[in-house]
Amino acid sequence: MEGLTFSSRFSLPVRVLVPVFYNAMRILSVMEWVRNEFSKVESGYGIGIGGSGRRGSVGKALAAVNMGFWSFNLFGFLLPFYLPKAFKLYYSNSKFRD
Repeated sequence: MEGLTFSSRFSLPVRVLVPVFYNAMRILSVMEWVRNEFSKVESGYGIGIGGSGRRGSVGKALAAVNMGFWSFNLFGFLLPFYLPKAFKLYYSNSKFRD
């Protein structure tokens, strides 16, 4: 999708919304992953059937780190810096309006 939108046929705001939309969808899937990892019930022999306690801890940590990374990417970079800079560039230069 990025290859298609970064051609000259689409305007800059459309090209900017592709990574923002991708990150928002990624956060939704990572939220599902975090919810699944933290809702697993630990038994005396590990997590569920055939799992180990270490695997459960690593899975929880990996899900939490991914949630932090994608959240920072969207809310710490794309929305406060990338989006306003691209819109300012688009609306200040007339060559990007076609």
